[in-house]
Amino acid sequence: MTNDYGYDEGLPSNPSSERYVLGAILLENHALAEAQEKLKVEDFSLDGHQRIYQRMTELAAGGHAIDLVTLANELARHKEIESVGGVAYLSGLTEGLPRRPAIAEYASIVKDKSILRRLILTCNATIARASDQSETALEVLSYHEGKLETIANSSEESSDLESVGQWLGKNDIFAERVPGIMSGIDAYDELTGGFQPGELTVIAGRPGAGKTSNACTLTWQVARQGKSVATFINEQRKHSFMGRMLCGRSGVSFKNYVRGQLDFVERQYIEDAMRDFKLWPIYWESRTPMTIASIRAKCRRLHRTGDLDILIVDQLSGLSNDGFAEKGKRSDEIIGAKVKALKNIGMEMGIPVVLYVQLNRESTKGSDARPVLSSLKGSGEIEEHADNVDLLHRPSYYDRDSKEDDLVIRAKSRDGETGDVRCEFVPSICLWRNKKK
Repeated sequence: MTNDYGYDEGLPSNPSSERYVLGAILLENHALAEAQEKLKVEDFSLDGHQRIYQRMTELAAGGHAIDLVTLANELARHKEIESVGGVAYLSGLTEGLPRRPAIAEYASIVKDKSILRRLILTCNATIARASDQSETALEVLSYHEGKLETIANSSEESSDLESVGQWLGKNDIFAERVPGIMSGIDAYDELTGGFQPGELTVIAGRPGAGKTSNACTLTWQVARQGKSVATFINEQRKHSFMGRMLCGRSGVSFKNYVRGQLDFVERQYIEDAMRDFKLWPIYWESRTPMTIASIRAKCRRLHRTGDLDILIVDQLSGLSNDGFAEKGKRSDEIIGAKVKALKNIGMEMGIPVVLYVQLNRESTKGSDARPVLSSLKGSGEIEEHADNVDLLHRPSYYDRDSKEDDLVIRAKSRDGETGDVRCEFVPSICLWRNKKK
């Protein structure tokens, strides 16, 4: 077989090393555990070797010995014995092996060839997408970077377990926890300790609850502390998002701003706020749909320069399913995969991630319409991957005569407390702030 890259023998592979891995497992069953540290079924290039390795792992998982008889029986039970070359081929797997086979060496070779194959296939797919010209260059590049990251993560060598004693020798357990990034709402920061590195905080609310205004407020409140923030917007245009931030900062009516009916004093307030925003370290992107691969690529560039402290995404529903939607995959599983991917960005870069999510309409039912965790769309998957979940609740939205406080409900907390944070949302200026006493 000759491919576009001139490999007459086809994609990179080393069938001999694959046979040695399988033969070593037949000779010494405990070698399977060592192989599994590096190899998955798809790392084997030959279909027959994939089937053999799969049945070996199933035998071990069931507590059965792996030998010629049990392996042949398992393959025959799945009607695969002929497709792998029959019993004769299985018998030949141990031929030529030393008495103590170096399975780690063989597995490394198999893994290396597997990575090379995936790189070639990924590059071919990228070339095809680029040639199609239905996407922008940046979108194709983001797709490619995301695929390369997946390959890089799968190629990492597993390390030996660290003992508790080793960890304690390197860490001071009495050291104070590093303060998180503060939100600007005192009661919230006191309850939560701020946004912590590597943690994903989901902030949810129904339409009209003030999610985007909350994202606007959080963006500039973080930046005014000197923290670099990357905000990705897929529900608003930049002009609208900027207007909300300016009005929240200046106290000017958003309605007047949108209509262009600002008096001289209001214009001065807006101009003063603009001077702040020109200095604050805020980076943003506005696009629909928006891919997670693109978010990751842009954050990595900022992170490499040391200019990224927190990531904010408004909101989940505007993120593309590209790379997550597979045949037979349920919608909630796709949601979970996207949420997990965002969490992984935070863990990789050591930054907090804040994700805005919409509540389902069931959250409006009941006497006070108070939201709960089950009000999340795809709640199980979102709740599973989120470290923290906050629910925005505005009683006056449902009952104009209500005198109850606006709330940020901390419904899930990885390391801290849950509870209600009493605060105030001022819709006229798109601002979330401390409750006035």
